[in-house]
Amino acid sequence: MLWQLLGSSIFVACAVLTFYYAKKSRYQPDKAGNFFTNEVLVGILYILTAILYPFFYLDSGISPETLDTMYLISFLLWTAEIALFVGMILKEKARCARNPQLLVDRDYERIKAAYRANYRYDVKKDFERKGLHLLTVFIIVIAWQLGLILNSFSNLPLSMTAIAFYKWMVNTIGFAFLIMFATGDLVRLMKNAYLPSWAVKCFTSALKEDELVTFSATAPLILGLVPFLFAPFQLFLSVALITSLADAAASLIGKQFGKHHLSTTSKKTFEGLFAGAFAAFTIVALAMGTYSPITMTKVFSMATIAACLFVIVDIYTHKLSDNIVNSLACGTGIVLAFLLI
Repeated sequence: MLWQLLGSSIFVACAVLTFYYAKKSRYQPDKAGNFFTNEVLVGILYILTAILYPFFYLDSGISPETLDTMYLISFLLWTAEIALFVGMILKEKARCARNPQLLVDRDYERIKAAYRANYRYDVKKDFERKGLHLLTVFIIVIAWQLGLILNSFSNLPLSMTAIAFYKWMVNTIGFAFLIMFATGDLVRLMKNAYLPSWAVKCFTSALKEDELVTFSATAPLILGLVPFLFAPFQLFLSVALITSLADAAASLIGKQFGKHHLSTTSKKTFEGLFAGAFAAFTIVALAMGTYSPITMTKVFSMATIAACLFVIVDIYTHKLSDNIVNSLACGTGIVLAFLLI
């Protein structure tokens, strides 16, 4: 259990730092308390990830020795990643100590003011954001297919099963991205001057204006998928696609063709809402339709529930990130339909 607990400790550390920033910045003038609930939810999801992490490979058909080795390799990779980031941050801190003008040039208040003065959230930037979100889906699909291919040649590493390999790849790569964005966001928000220039570009290039004062969408999106890794691949893929592709459809169609707003104060449109709901229905119908143990009646029910929940979340979720709520709400709905219908 050592490597499982050490891995979980990384997510606990992320949670502590997230709670610390949420409390410290709650009444920051340009936040006005608007993001506190969202940030607390992100911290809770880190805690949930830490709790679930030691149990991800239950019923995967692997030996205790293989299990320990898988957890050890993941932990070593993440530790190396964290050490690399810490080294770069300390290097930039030393540079700032030698050249105090860097602290002035990299002052985050100045950067926020310049960003807002030139801010223009267009379709190109929306495509960049949604493309980054789809990277999560790409990793899930590649891990699944690679596991099947290696298994067909009896060439899986460490005597893994195909399902264990798939989950290990998703966990190791997915959480590596999570750690990268969590670290980048926390340094950006609390000590921006210590971020290397390439990291500043990486973590700010596709930000929305309100994300200047809170966490970007990538880490919360990954965290929202964590509970569903225990589900069958097709269901897990459905939740990931709803969070990325259905949300992208709603956003892009709404911005390009939306003419009828949900209300006089809402930027969201009925056209975007319909596109997102249709995408959610289609995603679940196609993905779960390939899962032979269930009937088409159950597939249709799950797809309908996903579409309805997507609409409810889009209409009624304002202060909470839809990247989190879409996955949690739609995922929970289709899991319950999968189990009960």
